[in-house]
Amino acid sequence: MPVLTGIMLLTLSCQTMDKVIDKLQNKDCYNLEVARINTDTYAKAAVKYKVRNVPTLLICNQGQVLWRQTGLTTLAEIEIIIKDFTFAR
Repeated sequence: MPVLTGIMLLTLSCQTMDKVIDKLQNKDCYNLEVARINTDTYAKAAVKYKVRNVPTLLICNQGQVLWRQTGLTTLAEIEIIIKDFTFAR
């Protein structure tokens, strides 16, 4: 199953993005898992996915990064990407 992963720190922009991810997670219309990684706790994840800035969102499927977004984005923009990858139920 595809995974939307938010790679973040405890910054204001990351907290803002976390709220967007919460809204997405509360919708039950996507065939998508949601995960969050704090780079203070799991720095190796940032290295693995070559994250230079936070927040960074990734959509991964079977170990491959299909989409990457660094910086703030809206719920509507994320939903368009999800629909483009046909993860909508």
